[in-house]
Amino acid sequence: LTDALKIKGVNTAPLLYDWPGWWAKLELFNPLHPVLGNEDILYIDIDSVIVGDITPLTTMKKITLLNDFSQHGASVAPATGIMFIPAPAKKNVWDEFMKNPEKEINAIRTPPYHGDQGFIGRICQDAERWQNILPGRIISYKANIATPKMIGFNPELYDGTGNGKLPDGVSIVCFHGSPRP
Repeated sequence: LTDALKIKGVNTAPLLYDWPGWWAKLELFNPLHPVLGNEDILYIDIDSVIVGDITPLTTMKKITLLNDFSQHGASVAPATGIMFIPAPAKKNVWDEFMKNPEKEINAIRTPPYHGDQGFIGRICQDAERWQNILPGRIISYKANIATPKMIGFNPELYDGTGNGKLPDGVSIVCFHGSPRP
């Protein structure tokens, strides 16, 4: 999904709307998109690094989102850095957003319930969560790898397990925010 007309060696899907920043992700839900409309989608943000087998992430049946890495507890806010979007599930999200995209884009909401992830989370309250169904496969650099002496260490996110090394069995490392991979 890109606003570039062509990228040599890459199959692309054009952005059809001029929505700012993260809001462009909502085009993934367009059931009439000429390239993506009828396709199941495994979406991975550009600030994430694939480090292992992602095949298990492609077999979901429901919309699947991340738990926000900055949140803990039973009712964790959603994050949209990695999503599985089955084709039949797109229409509901798309139709809700298209009722008034400008209203959603301009709504003032506080983190972590803001932006595209806040909207998608409100519409997809029964979405699966990666950390629940494939624990340890998708991790945060800040929460699960970085140590106090490393760039990007964040004491508020650190879960106490990071030792500066990639844990076994990881498929994707998310670099939400700085540093960028």
